Amino acid sequence: MRQAPVATGLGSLPRFEEHAEPLYRGAARAALEAAPAADSDWRALLAHLDNDAERVIALLASMLGKRDQWLRRVGVAAQPDALRRILEDALQQEIDGELDRVRALFPSGVLATLVRCAKYASANLGRNGGDDELAAALARCAAAGGLPPIAVTANRRRCAKADGVRPSSRTERENRMIGVGGHA
Repeated sequence: MRQAPVATGLGSLPRFEEHAEPLYRGAARAALEAAPAADSDWRALLAHLDNDAERVIALLASMLGKRDQWLRRVGVAAQPDALRRILEDALQQEIDGELDRVRALFPSGVLATLVRCAKYASANLGRNGGDDELAAALARCAAAGGLPPIAVTANRRRCAKADGVRPSSRTERENRMIGVGGHA
C-alpha cells in the first residue's frame, strides 16, 4: 500500500474507482439526509421532482458522474456570482423551451378565446376597482397571445402570487409542490 508522507497526516493515497456510481449515490443520499428540513433550495428541488427523493439522488449521482464535463463548462467555482448567472441562464433556457412546447399544444382557436376573455376580465377588473395586479397580468396574457408570457421573471411573479394563496384553497398536489401542509 502506498502512503503519503507521515507529515501530511493523510494516510494511504486515494485510489481510482472504475465503477463509482454507488459512491456517487451514497454521497447524494448523505447530502440529502444531512440537509436541514427548512433548507429552501433542497425543498425547491424536491418539490420540482414531486418529492421523489430517490429521483433526486439518482439525478445528483448522475451529475457527479459527469462532473468533468460540466465543471469545465462552468469553470467559475471560485466566482459564485458568475456561476449562479450561468446556471440561472441555463435554467431559464430549459424553462422557456418547455413552456414553448406547452404553448404549441394549445389550438389557435382556444388561444383566441383566451385573448378575448383575458382582455374582458382585465378591463372589468380595472373599471370596477378590482385587483390591479391581476388586471395587469391578464393584460400581459392577452398581449402575449392568450397565455402568460414565457419568461422566468414572469414565472417568478406568478409563483410569488401563488404563495399568497391560502393552503386550504390549493389542491393536495399544489401543496406538495410548494412544500406546505406536511407533504414536503
